[in-house]
Amino acid sequence: MSSLIVEDDDVQGAPAASNWMQQITVEPEKLPSTLLLYGEPGGGKSSMIAAAPDVLFIAMEDGIQTLKTNLQVRSDVPVLPAPQTWLQFLEMLREFRTSKQKHPYKRLAIDALGGVEDLLVDHVVATEYAGKFADNKTGFMAWGGQGYKSLTPHWRMFLNEITALKQAGIQPIMIAHDGIVTRRSARTQDRDKEVPKLSPEVWALTEKHADMVLYLAHETEIDDTGKHAKGKSSDERFLFTCGDASFSAKNRHGLPPTISAGGSGEECWANLIKALKAARKESKHNV
Repeated sequence: MSSLIVEDDDVQGAPAASNWMQQITVEPEKLPSTLLLYGEPGGGKSSMIAAAPDVLFIAMEDGIQTLKTNLQVRSDVPVLPAPQTWLQFLEMLREFRTSKQKHPYKRLAIDALGGVEDLLVDHVVATEYAGKFADNKTGFMAWGGQGYKSLTPHWRMFLNEITALKQAGIQPIMIAHDGIVTRRSARTQDRDKEVPKLSPEVWALTEKHADMVLYLAHETEIDDTGKHAKGKSSDERFLFTCGDASFSAKNRHGLPPTISAGGSGEECWANLIKALKAARKESKHNV
């Protein structure tokens, strides 16, 4: 029977011993939190993030520019142009993080994340599927869209860049549109769930990685009487910080389940910061 004990000879090529036990720490790293904000179109996502101080946008679509033109956000919100390829996007992230040129930005907002996934799909189709997207046998969409599984190692590279931004003291902010997945059940009625509009493979990785997944939407009452549960919206908007059966959300800050979005992007951002400070104060009190 082979031994279950790992000997030195079993790890040939591994780095020299690093005295790992001496590297144990108890003090928390003071890193900014990765925020993923999603919600319905025109719901105020970009306006909210534009109100954050020291933020730079990577504009994957025209939304932030349109808001600036129509004076719905500050006209001096800084914006980088949309990258044209996946590799250009990664290059942009690395240059922002490692640039020797001093800049005032402490937050990087990617608006919107679906546009980044589109660049990755184009990249994978060109490099791994010979440019074939819809070919029924060998294309990206063959066998029920097998190509989406090929996105995961590349998306992990992107998330590694997000982690590197945090370690450099820059808060990553990802904005996404909302989509719907239907949870089918043999025992109860089918139920629709709001999630960011991303492929399941990409969303699974991103959800685990983010420190906050906040859902910006009008409050909804659920009607369960039919075959499909339906929602009816109110006039008041909220940031939802904890998910349930009808939408995805989470946070690692002890935030209240809902935060009022107020009547403007500025008020929405201010309310989030106020809630974060209150949650931290409460956590210190309970320790």
